[in-house]
Amino acid sequence: MAAITTNVLSALIGRQILGQAVSDASYSIYDSVGSIFNYNNNIDNTLRQLDIKEKVKSVDSLISQIGNCNNVIVELLTGLHEAIILIREDLKQLEFKVNEHKAKYFSTWRYLNCKNQLDSLILNSAILDKRFDYIIKAVLLIGYSETAYIKSNINYENKRLGKEVKFIKQD
Repeated sequence: MAAITTNVLSALIGRQILGQAVSDASYSIYDSVGSIFNYNNNIDNTLRQLDIKEKVKSVDSLISQIGNCNNVIVELLTGLHEAIILIREDLKQLEFKVNEHKAKYFSTWRYLNCKNQLDSLILNSAILDKRFDYIIKAVLLIGYSETAYIKSNINYENKRLGKEVKFIKQD
């Protein structure tokens, strides 16, 4: 019994720490997007197309709403956190390139080459999308499994006691 309690406690603490880490990384991403937006059309179009700010906000909101936490969820949260950190680093590199470009003489006449950073951002955004899908599916599957388990236990107990209970589907 103590081992189960320890696992539940460590999973809960792990989720809370990961949730806080994702929130911290999210705020850093919001700042980076705000500082590089409206400097270059290529960067602006990529940021709009990827919708990084809203995507990270959705991930952050989902993580704060996850109540049931087991090892699968903790692993998936870790993967989400890693993807968000990669995006944050890509945005920081973009921000550095933009600030470096702004400081150059005749910067408005010069070309800002940030293709590698934008390609990396696109790749890491796709990774975040996949990991976000994985965690949504896992949360739904785990929630469905637990509901089915609870219903089967209730049905078993009611049959044992000679009662009949029907579950009403709620919309």
